[in-house]
Amino acid sequence: MVGISLEIRSYTAPRIGNYYERKVIQVMTYLKTINLWDKEMARAVEKGQLKLQVGQWVQCGGGRKSRFVGVTPTGSVWVAHWQGSFQATQHRFRTLAKSFRGEI
Repeated sequence: MVGISLEIRSYTAPRIGNYYERKVIQVMTYLKTINLWDKEMARAVEKGQLKLQVGQWVQCGGGRKSRFVGVTPTGSVWVAHWQGSFQATQHRFRTLAKSFRGEI
């Protein structure tokens, strides 16, 4: 997993107290397009050895790139494939992401 650690200092209002609060946040970066038809890569994603961000570009065989949505507890990989237009694909991706999070 590629990541960058950032240190952010947030100022607290004087009426509460003058001090800096330290927070360390792990920021993930997107990777180059991941080929999910590569058996080793797919297995790493399914088992959680390779953690992808929602929206990561992935390749599923030939053709257009797809967008990663998530991996279920049983190991099913959710991906939004090309839907014929950019707008339709974005809509499908957002719908799948909401469904994966249990919002619909």
